[in-house]
Amino acid sequence: MMEERTAVSAAAADAIQDADIGAAVAAVMHAAKRRWVTVLDLAAAEVRLAAMSTLTMALLAIVAGAALIIAWGLLVALMLYFAMRAGIGWPSAAFVLAIVHVGVAYGAWRATVRLSRNLTLPSLRGVFVAPTPPAPSSYAPVEDTAGARRA
Repeated sequence: MMEERTAVSAAAADAIQDADIGAAVAAVMHAAKRRWVTVLDLAAAEVRLAAMSTLTMALLAIVAGAALIIAWGLLVALMLYFAMRAGIGWPSAAFVLAIVHVGVAYGAWRATVRLSRNLTLPSLRGVFVAPTPPAPSSYAPVEDTAGARRA
């Protein structure tokens, strides 16, 4: 009878341990699932915030650009006004200011073209692309036989 009790209690202990392990695994799996759901919710919230920030930044850049254009126009009008007060006719002053603006626009365009080369990531591409061997030169030096005879 004692042996039966011992066998029953050992079987019950094994069943309890199996149930505890199963419950622990289920708890860990549930916690992992909750963590991934929380991380995905956080990622979605961050993406929404980034999108809203990008839209706001774009709108603010448009407002700032419009304000700068208006300020630039007012500055040019003020320069024309001072030129007229100094006795220079407004057509002459406007022509000079137009030439200055063309120079500024050309300089800005050249700087933009120069900086646009950085957009191709030349150094980074050089790391991933095998260097091309130099092209063979068609230049072949000619020996000066007349000078060699004189020496």
